[in-house]
Amino acid sequence: MQWSDMLAIDGGAIDGQHHGLVDAINALHEAVAQSREAELVEATLGTLERYSEVHFATEELMLEEASYPRLEQHRRQHRQFIEQLQSFRGQLGDGGAGLGHGMAQFLGSWLVNHIMVSDKAYVAFLRSSCKLPAYRPKGS
Repeated sequence: MQWSDMLAIDGGAIDGQHHGLVDAINALHEAVAQSREAELVEATLGTLERYSEVHFATEELMLEEASYPRLEQHRRQHRQFIEQLQSFRGQLGDGGAGLGHGMAQFLGSWLVNHIMVSDKAYVAFLRSSCKLPAYRPKGS
């Protein structure tokens, strides 16, 4: 998975957090490709758990302060992501055979979909309500 300006949200903290998740997903993909997934699945789960705690709290606080009308739906998506991480953690405890490949697929598709649909929707709301300045990626 490669970071693209299409995934950019704010050119700052949110993008930095998203970029960190892309890096974790890429490390997992590489480990699976090199048959080293067993040693990285647990580390990746830990990274993702920390990511979700910090990133989701940051995003939800920002949206709460902006009175974002779809905040509860956004929170629900975050909870579903955390529940999936907990499911992966349970599978890991049960031996986790082949877990890395399924995790990598889920994470890549979830992240891109979440950013491109849900996050872009709140960005449009924040910009229309003048609570977020227009962000233009480098070279635009």
